[in-house]
Amino acid sequence: MPDPPHGASGYRAYNENHDRRLRFILRARELGFTIEEIRGLLELVDGGNQTCAEVKKRTEKHLADVHAKLVDLAKLERILADTVARCSGESSPPCPVLDMLDAGRNQRQQWLIGKSTGHDSYRKVDHRDPRNVIA
Repeated sequence: MPDPPHGASGYRAYNENHDRRLRFILRARELGFTIEEIRGLLELVDGGNQTCAEVKKRTEKHLADVHAKLVDLAKLERILADTVARCSGESSPPCPVLDMLDAGRNQRQQWLIGKSTGHDSYRKVDHRDPRNVIA
């Protein structure tokens, strides 16, 4: 954002254009655009060569990124919910949550995406041999 000029008092004098640009940036951040994506959108506007088609193309890419993050978060939620459900919560040392987090244990089980089936289901797989599906 360009620096605003200093007024007679020495303070920066922000005008309506600064306010509008700052609100644009803040709203874009609220929508999850990266600083680089926002910079690209502002370059289009500043250059006067923005088209709805170019903005749509960039926004569709951002939307695809958001969708991928949502899919990943849903998978993460399922993994954590299942792991917590297997945890007794008692004061005994065995803990499925710690077992899942401890990548060094041989008895650890992993949750893998069912890529071979073409959909995003989870399968419990023996850590020693990912081909050995347990459940």
